[in-house]
Amino acid sequence: MQYDRRYREGEREYLAALRLDPADATTWMRLALVRAMQGRLDDALADMTHARDLEPLTLSFATNVGLILYLRRDYARASEELERVLQLDPGFDSARALLGRVLLAQGDADAAIREFSAQRMPVSGGDGDLGRAYAMAGRIEQAHAEIERLNRRASDGFGVAYDLAAIHAALGESDLACAA
Repeated sequence: MQYDRRYREGEREYLAALRLDPADATTWMRLALVRAMQGRLDDALADMTHARDLEPLTLSFATNVGLILYLRRDYARASEELERVLQLDPGFDSARALLGRVLLAQGDADAAIREFSAQRMPVSGGDGDLGRAYAMAGRIEQAHAEIERLNRRASDGFGVAYDLAAIHAALGESDLACAA
C-alpha cells in the first residue's frame, strides 16, 4: 500500500488483519489512511475515529482524526480535535503543524505563523509551511528568507522542490513555482 500504491490490495490486507485482531488501533489507523488515499474520506474518518476511541491517549490517532477532518475541509472540527491534542501535549509538533495548515486554509495566516513558529522540531513534509504562511500574510521578505533557507537545504541534498513551489505559488510567482 505505502510504497507500491496498491490501495485496494492494502485495504484487503488491513481488513484481514482486523479479522484477526479487531482491537488493533494501529491497523484501524492504517486502514483509515489507505481509504483516505482512495478519496473515501467518510470511511476514513469513521476508521480513524475508531482507532482514536480504542486508544484515546495515543495522540497520533487523535491528530490523524484532525488530518481526515482537514482533508474533508471540516476545518472547525479539525481545529477542535487538534487543539484538544495540544492541550494534552503542547509539544506534539505534528498536531501543531496540522493546526497551522488548518488555519491557513481558513485564511488566518497570522495565527498559522504563530503555530508554525511554536514548533519545537520540524515535521515531515512541513518545510515550506512557515514560508507559505508568511507569503499569505503579505510578509514577503520573510517568505523570501524561507526560500533562501530551503535553497541552502537543497544544496545539502534535501528534497525541497514541493516546498519551494508552494511558497512561490503563495507569493503569486507562478513561473518560479513551476520551475521549482
